[in-house]
Amino acid sequence: MFLSSLFVLLIGSVSAGTNGYYQYPAVHDDTLLFTVEGDIWTVGLKGGQATRVTTHPLVESHGSFSPDGSRIAFSASYEGPKEVYEIPVKGGQPTRVTWNGTSAVVRGYTPSGDIAYSSRHNATLPDWQLHTVSSTTGESTPIPLAQADEASWADDGTLIFTRLAHQGSSTKRYMGGTAQSLWSYNPQNAQSVPLDPDYLGTSKSPMVVGDQIYLASDRDGVMNLWRMELDGSNVQQMTHHPSHDVQSPSHHGDSIVYQHGADIWRFDISTAETSLIPISISSDLDQTREKWFSSPYSLVTHLDLSPDGETVALTARGAVFSVPVDGGRIATIADDADARYREASFLPTTSRIVALSDKSGELEFESLSQDGLSKEKSITDDGEVFRSDMAVSPTGERVAYVDKNYRLFSLDVRSGKSTLITQSPFDAPFDLTWSPNGEWLTYSLAAENGHTQIWLYEVHTKSKIAATSDRVYSNSPTWSRDGDWLFFLSDRHLTTSVESPWGRWQPEPYVVDTTQVFALALKKDTRPPWLKKNEVENTKKDPIISLPPSDDDTASTDDTESAQSPAIQIDRDGLSERIHKLSIAP
Repeated sequence: MFLSSLFVLLIGSVSAGTNGYYQYPAVHDDTLLFTVEGDIWTVGLKGGQATRVTTHPLVESHGSFSPDGSRIAFSASYEGPKEVYEIPVKGGQPTRVTWNGTSAVVRGYTPSGDIAYSSRHNATLPDWQLHTVSSTTGESTPIPLAQADEASWADDGTLIFTRLAHQGSSTKRYMGGTAQSLWSYNPQNAQSVPLDPDYLGTSKSPMVVGDQIYLASDRDGVMNLWRMELDGSNVQQMTHHPSHDVQSPSHHGDSIVYQHGADIWRFDISTAETSLIPISISSDLDQTREKWFSSPYSLVTHLDLSPDGETVALTARGAVFSVPVDGGRIATIADDADARYREASFLPTTSRIVALSDKSGELEFESLSQDGLSKEKSITDDGEVFRSDMAVSPTGERVAYVDKNYRLFSLDVRSGKSTLITQSPFDAPFDLTWSPNGEWLTYSLAAENGHTQIWLYEVHTKSKIAATSDRVYSNSPTWSRDGDWLFFLSDRHLTTSVESPWGRWQPEPYVVDTTQVFALALKKDTRPPWLKKNEVENTKKDPIISLPPSDDDTASTDDTESAQSPAIQIDRDGLSERIHKLSIAP
């Protein structure tokens, strides 16, 4: 119950207001429509108090005005799949227009008044294709293009379309093989040509205005409005927003409206000036009401157990709490409305907690008190990109972490200095694990052939050792407490259920239960202690898993600390050959 109470406090009162997060704008003459709170609203082009048009609990989006401005086409999931609906501007019951059974996204109206939409309903591959549908007859006609998502028509019937749909991520300056580009389709000769084949970035959202095309493109690093001729020549930049992409632009008359951040902006074609449209909504703001969560653990993003096992550092909804394991006072460690905290973890041998915070605008490491009574302290101030996956060393002196540039670092907590360990061109290192004495770090790293290797990094010498081969997939390294062994998982059980890889009915191997557990001996001549001893071996062997001292243990503190943090010896020669498979089923 204490966690339930905690989360009620966490999401309690949110300051009321009349501003929203406005998306999918469209314009006709002096009327603007957009989506906020999952509903479609309208307002004058100069802004003001908006009027709600739809009220369904699910989301209505991608609204578009009919050519005469009397109707609104939009996408909604009223009966399950996302389909195309139409509603009078003045209100009324929406009419279902498509019956695809799969997602249908409104892309505007054709000059003749049919609704244009994109869907994968008729695609034999996972590609989006353009269709038109009559809201009167319900007849749907595919446009004969294999890959097309957005559409705008020129006066002569030429279709300017976006080849490929959005590639699914928010990657800036994306220039991969699924980057969106603009093409021109002539229905007279059934030919399509690219309008700017030399640009490898994103060009999308075409809007034909007379003999020119306005579009959204990231040619200056941020998605802005641009303009080109109908043949793709004479490309010029129209807006210069330095941050936040121009999204979902829509055109009518002299106005292009678009989403920028949480707001709607207008670009005046006649003057080339931009202006924010001030919009307010009249709403009960139901989504901001206090809510009761019966399963508050669903909101927990990170847990860390204290070294003594008595307290949990809990990260939830960007705040950090200290929760006693056996009950007691829940301490709020960090709960700043202007910052989000991540991955709060205890710093052993100290009374502090380390966490990532975006208070400065970048993710930086901060030191927090375990009782929440003293102020946080900054550890770093050199954040460049997203940081994550921190692993605190057993001594609390260092924190290993990775970033979005696929780099692995070791952070000295006292100095705040980060040391680069490695950088991968393929993927970020993972499985960060410290040795018992904190002098070695193990991690998994993708090799050039796609397999994952386990690596060892020594802090003082800054040297790296490949612990496993790149011929097989290995991951999840875990140290034994005595520091003599490294346990890991590896996909080496490659028995196929198919008699022949090129059998009549099965043209490939079918392999299941591939993963096995292995142990790597870090020192030479180290015999696995789980094997039966023979007559020539020493009968005494330190256990792999150290037991805690008993109540009558009289060992000194120094002796105990020494036993818990043994020196690590690694014989590099033949390391990857000293691998033992454990008797555990794959």
